[in-house]
Amino acid sequence: MGEKERLKKKFDDMNEYAQKRSIWINRIPVKTKEEFLKLADDEFESDWGMTLKWLVDFRKGLLDSPNKILDEKIDILADEFANLKKRLDSYEAKKDEKVLTTASGRKIKTRTGDKQ
Repeated sequence: MGEKERLKKKFDDMNEYAQKRSIWINRIPVKTKEEFLKLADDEFESDWGMTLKWLVDFRKGLLDSPNKILDEKIDILADEFANLKKRLDSYEAKKDEKVLTTASGRKIKTRTGDKQ
């Protein structure tokens, strides 16, 4: 294979590779394009490909499990609430206990609401 054919094959391979990884978009609203470019500049060092990937992944996450994050936070709050309720019940139980000491020195725990 001659030098010219080898270079042409290399060019064709590179061109095919570039076409698989390129995207051409027309008719983008001006404000949308400006927002996209600002996002790319601010968050992805002007890497449009990573910006597009992030947007697609974000959309996928919203559509696949839109309430996943909220469900997780609700579970955490429910656990914290149950823990606080248990601690409050324990505190109330201790507050309601009364310790009586008999003449023999024996201690008896009673609740203030119990009949004595």
